[in-house]
Amino acid sequence: MTTKDEALKALHEASLSIACLCADWYEHFEDENDTYPTWQKKWVLKEGKLLERDIYHIQDVITILENYIDPIPEEDLNA
Repeated sequence: MTTKDEALKALHEASLSIACLCADWYEHFEDENDTYPTWQKKWVLKEGKLLERDIYHIQDVITILENYIDPIPEEDLNA
């Protein structure tokens, strides 16, 4: 059973992870547009494994929140 403190920690961690993901956008994507106009970006994935790792981490902490908000009954866990 997830406690309130674990849920709050997960919420904080998810928030930070999403903020970092947005701030580090250039770490995961790059502009491959070599032609003009330069304002027209062509974003492509640069490093898929890093992005995948970050997204799975966010998914894990959101699952902690889900388990706090809507816990699975004990009898279903033992089935």
